[in-house]
Amino acid sequence: MDETVLRVGSREIEVDTSPLPAYGVSPDCLYPKRLTESRLEFRGKHSNRILGAGCLVLSLPPLALGLLSIVAFVVKPDIDSAVGIGLFLFVGLVLVLFGCIIPGPSLRFDRDANRLIRSYFLLRQHTLLTDVVAVQAIVGGMFGGTDTDAFRVYQLNIVVDHSDTPRLLILFSSNAESLKENAELLAGFLEVPLLSSI
Repeated sequence: MDETVLRVGSREIEVDTSPLPAYGVSPDCLYPKRLTESRLEFRGKHSNRILGAGCLVLSLPPLALGLLSIVAFVVKPDIDSAVGIGLFLFVGLVLVLFGCIIPGPSLRFDRDANRLIRSYFLLRQHTLLTDVVAVQAIVGGMFGGTDTDAFRVYQLNIVVDHSDTPRLLILFSSNAESLKENAELLAGFLEVPLLSSI
């Protein structure tokens, strides 16, 4: 395990330079947007968010019909009502799932609230920005299924002053220059050092 030593005040922190696992995140799916002087956000494409919202809106009629079918089944149980319930609820839930997956994760850095809020689906994780001691840009290895389709990816991580989660994956990209720009933007925003091996 390769490590870099980072000096924070009078302490030295050893920072692992091996790539973090990137479960459930596609490369090049998040883009920075400066909301205000004190807020920076990384989120998916605007078109993906609109498509996700459309799926959620389209899920309402089948879910409503599924609930009405349940009422009809309670009043008069028969096999046709049971099939209708299953079909309507299945279609509605599939649309809800797509509506949650398509927009992808979002990351909001808010200096006023001293928080990093990482959101995916309905899950939210909070990290104190005062615990972030550095931004890290590293080679993340190869991405893809076969040798002919594989390509090199680069990771942007934040180094957190916690023993249980010393680094958090922010994003990864197949474009080294784009990732370096995002790393410099984030390090400047957070006013912490950038540890780059790209």
